[in-house]
Amino acid sequence: MDTPLLLERDAAELYTRTMFYEVQSEIMSSCYDMSINSISEEDGVKIFSIKDKKRHGKIFEVKHTYLNNDVQCTCRLFEKMGIVCRHGFFALNQADVTKIPRHLVVNRWTKGLDGERLEYLKGKLKELKHSLRQSSWKSDTQNKNDVMKFFVGSKIPAEVVVKPPIEGRNKGCGRRIVGDYEKSITQRKKKVPRLCNMCKKIDFHDARTCPLKKTIHQSDV
Repeated sequence: MDTPLLLERDAAELYTRTMFYEVQSEIMSSCYDMSINSISEEDGVKIFSIKDKKRHGKIFEVKHTYLNNDVQCTCRLFEKMGIVCRHGFFALNQADVTKIPRHLVVNRWTKGLDGERLEYLKGKLKELKHSLRQSSWKSDTQNKNDVMKFFVGSKIPAEVVVKPPIEGRNKGCGRRIVGDYEKSITQRKKKVPRLCNMCKKIDFHDARTCPLKKTIHQSDV
């Protein structure tokens, strides 16, 4: 506990761990960062005008009802987050309230059912631990199958039939896109060599595309 207030101890018992740290921060600030600007009373309601040092001296008004220890603050933190603000805790502390009023505790932030489930789980684990200690089987005399039978509660089948999975088409297994270079090679393979009238050679060109024609043209230039 970071403060001597009983409100903090009560919050530790009520709220979950994460939410308790939020509430604890508000309680600590109510002890060290608040100062009374003025106090008035009207029809069983005590009105505090509180200066908040962490808010650059901003004034907040808190109404504390004696009948049910209800607190309402102009910062409206309770309406936003569901926890009592630092100004509300300051007013409760001034009234010597030692427990957070239960109507100001939102159930979703409390341990509540989670605590009950945890206790139930602890009890079941203790029972299992006791049954394991009292059981007659020993790890050195039992094989793995016997241990699995004990924990699962059912027998392992003598034969396990595993069917082959259904084959599926992988991504990119369709027709591949052929590039221009591959197309030219394929087309060349399909061509039949013929006699060139210029170089008189049997090749894959004719007189129009003959390499000798290009050589003669360059020499004339």
